[in-house]
Amino acid sequence: WADATKLGELVKARLATAARSSALGALGVAGSGLGGLTSLVGNAYQGRYVMGVHATDGSIEVQVESLGGKPEAALPGVRGIDHVAAHAVGVVAIGGLGSRIQAQWQQLSAISLYGGLFAQLHRSTGLTLPGDLETLLGSELDISVGADLARSPAIVAASTSKDPAAAKAVLDKLLHGTGTPVGSIGERIAGPVFYVGNSRAAVDAAGSGHAITAN
Repeated sequence: WADATKLGELVKARLATAARSSALGALGVAGSGLGGLTSLVGNAYQGRYVMGVHATDGSIEVQVESLGGKPEAALPGVRGIDHVAAHAVGVVAIGGLGSRIQAQWQQLSAISLYGGLFAQLHRSTGLTLPGDLETLLGSELDISVGADLARSPAIVAASTSKDPAAAKAVLDKLLHGTGTPVGSIGERIAGPVFYVGNSRAAVDAAGSGHAITAN
């Protein structure tokens, strides 16, 4: 259990200390955006947080609930955790990440410090933000680790969306903008899912094994 308001006050105090001690703070740059950032923290940390953890034979489940504060629009839930690396041992699945990024981006862009960083990111990569990022992340993002962890682990991210080809185009543009050599990572489209992995073998094997949701 945690008092979110008190946590927010602690985060804002840490931000102020970091701004004063950093080179940016000495130049007055960080301070110009700190007011907007602390306001954003204040809006995020409200009410109470309650967390519970329980274990079963095959998994550990963590449940977190926010009580009080300002209600947020409901986000799509995770529909399935099947687009994962072969013999997956760890999976993180997030629903509605693209739409959440869109909302948070608007708030951060209003802060002068972050607005400048986003503009620089656009110039260096050619991405149209946050639209391209929302396209890339899709309606559900599954990140998994599997295969032979001791010798050659497979790391796979799977983005589910209405247009996975558009998601692939965004990633290709990002890789080109950062100078990443072609073939450095694996990519594959299967139905509504765009797979990205640390190797071609990892993405080829992803989503083809025993479904986690069938356990």
